[in-house]
Amino acid sequence: RRVHGNSGPSEKPDGCLKVRVGGLSYGTDEDSLRKLLKGAGEITDLWLPQSDQNPGSNRGFALVSFADTSMVDAAVGMSGTELDGRSLRIDFDQGPPNKRDG
Repeated sequence: RRVHGNSGPSEKPDGCLKVRVGGLSYGTDEDSLRKLLKGAGEITDLWLPQSDQNPGSNRGFALVSFADTSMVDAAVGMSGTELDGRSLRIDFDQGPPNKRDG
């Protein structure tokens, strides 16, 4: 089941090794996220930013890097999986937003 009207993953950037995981419960920790995503392949980095307002809580998203692009595909295929009672949105990381000239 897709949430927020998503029709599927965004276009995969060439050489993409990172996914963005959204919809996390604020109580999800790095260990539980690693345990879930290790089924996609070797995780080389995981960033789960913590909330400034609520110590001990995350900000509801994470960036996860994998060793190979095929592992990224497998992770994106896990979108919709439940973790800590929440349906995760997993998509290819598009990198930082482009700066606009103006």
